[in-house]
Amino acid sequence: MNKMIPALSGFFILSTENIENERRHWRKECPIFIPELLVSYGTCFSLKRFLQPKIFRFEKYNEIFLDSGGFQIAERGLNINCNEVIKWQMNFVDLLDDNKSVVFPLDYPLAGKGAECPTADEVERRAQKTYQNTIKLIDSVKGRNTKIYAIFQFSMKRNYKEIWWNEAVKPLLKDVDGIAMAVRPMTRMHEYLPFALSLLYEQGVENVHCFVGTGRRAISIFPLFEDKFKVLTFDSTTFTLDASKGKLFTPFLDRIRIGNKGMKSNLNFKDIKCFCPVCKRFYDTDISNLSNISSANRYIDIGLHNLYHIIQYLNHCIMLKRNNYDKYVSYVSRNIGMSQDILFDIIDNGFQKSYRKYYGGNLGEWI
Repeated sequence: MNKMIPALSGFFILSTENIENERRHWRKECPIFIPELLVSYGTCFSLKRFLQPKIFRFEKYNEIFLDSGGFQIAERGLNINCNEVIKWQMNFVDLLDDNKSVVFPLDYPLAGKGAECPTADEVERRAQKTYQNTIKLIDSVKGRNTKIYAIFQFSMKRNYKEIWWNEAVKPLLKDVDGIAMAVRPMTRMHEYLPFALSLLYEQGVENVHCFVGTGRRAISIFPLFEDKFKVLTFDSTTFTLDASKGKLFTPFLDRIRIGNKGMKSNLNFKDIKCFCPVCKRFYDTDISNLSNISSANRYIDIGLHNLYHIIQYLNHCIMLKRNNYDKYVSYVSRNIGMSQDILFDIIDNGFQKSYRKYYGGNLGEWI
């Protein structure tokens, strides 16, 4: 299974009531609301909203992914308490049919706002704290039909990834159901992601979730590894965050900005027809009509429009890979700026050999 999991951004949470009132009939019929969803305690905590899980409606979802808030700690410096996170997550889990959820422990990421951690000692300290939080979460879910993913912070810098793996992941491999991975720094995710996924495959991990796997370059990589994992998912808030800034996707994942005076783009948007359920149902397949609606509904509709095109883009990459593998690899190579030789080397020879070949250095003790 290779899926993108829509994640509730702060904007989307604030718009929940509007979605129910204004687009209730649309949401029920909308084929793009795939039956999984990611909700983060950190997002709810930072907004001081929806800390009571009962406000959400769950009957449409097969699984809820419950994130903790490590990203918000790194990016915004929030003081988030592990025990409160677990309490919130378990309240959520108990509201779901058969406890159908995937739960992530509170972690302490390697970087905040694009900066790497300064020392290996600090990485070790954060990994140890994350390990302790994972143990607490494992104890809390006993008796529930709930999956737990350990957190892996992947970085190419020094031996940070080895430290994190040995401290926060390796001791837990027999006790967790999968690995949730963050690739740092995020600005180079598309470059490091093939190495990171290859590493997890070599370590025998079957279920993988990647945090914030957004953007055309990163998304195109995931189908390369769909056959190597039982479950491979990633989450995205891009569809709503861009909508809140007045940006919408074309069917080619180019972005168009909507300003107060209408759309601003080098593209001739009037020639772009969109057959997503939003545009087809409400806007006569004409993207330009999205610039003429009220701001309240605009964010909702553009968010759904953007979500549709992200999912369609992923599906397009999957089909291209299955129908013409060489053409797909060529596309990914151009898309992420990495030679086909390196990509084939990673896929054919694995992380250890390809990493040494292109980056050199000692990998440390992995086994």
